[in-house]
Amino acid sequence: MSHLFQPLNIGGLELHNRIVIAPMCQYSAHEGTPGDWHLIHLGQLALSGAGLMIVEATAVSAEGRITPTDMGLYSDANEQGLARVLAAVRAHSAVKVGIQLAHAGRKASSRAPWDGGAQIKAGQAGAWPAVAPSATPHLPSEEPPLALDPAGLQGVREAFADAARHGAPHASASKASRSTPRTATCCTNSCRRWRTSATMRMAAAWRTACVFRSKSSTPCVRPSLPTSRCGCAGAGAEAVLAFAAPRVRQPVRGRIVRRTLAKLRRLLGRKPTW
Repeated sequence: MSHLFQPLNIGGLELHNRIVIAPMCQYSAHEGTPGDWHLIHLGQLALSGAGLMIVEATAVSAEGRITPTDMGLYSDANEQGLARVLAAVRAHSAVKVGIQLAHAGRKASSRAPWDGGAQIKAGQAGAWPAVAPSATPHLPSEEPPLALDPAGLQGVREAFADAARHGAPHASASKASRSTPRTATCCTNSCRRWRTSATMRMAAAWRTACVFRSKSSTPCVRPSLPTSRCGCAGAGAEAVLAFAAPRVRQPVRGRIVRRTLAKLRRLLGRKPTW
């Protein structure tokens, strides 16, 4: 049997196969709260037979949304809306469910892709001030974000912890979490801005393992420890998934791409033309 269909254990999370549904932004929430669209969208994906389904990028604060219709987990209403969706999914599927906690950083206050995706500038309806480690705009034509001071960085870190606490009561053995500090990277496709001191402080703040439901029912957020050193897995955590963006290095991705291309060349017997 192919390895793709064999079980896999990640920390305390057991997957019945290795097929993972990646998070896909739907831009269909109301004030961060998922509705019927999410029920249908995630419901049909839950019936696909995948081992793990990751819920779309979910903002840890209202200002951390990319668009006004992003999903969030920063209020009781958000929590109740997500609980409704999860209840329906778990009633009809055994798929494990994860969630991507996120902060948009300088990409915040933008329109949905089908509305052009441009920044909603100050003074326009629906705009809000974006915050980031530095006052560098996402694009030269856009307004710069507000640069966070140490207290602001701490506030964003606490927002991630609060979002995990909102999710903890609805977690089970089928729940996992990953955090995506988009503000820290300033852009999900760029790692160059780790050099600024403000960004390095945020990187340290976001070296996070978002853990749902330990035996004490208290989510463990230990920003100073990488996943391998966090004791949550040994303390009875039901699901631990952490992706520490500050540790992602471009050379690693390059090696993976080169190895993949080498395998394709061996299989095809020639150099790919794409």
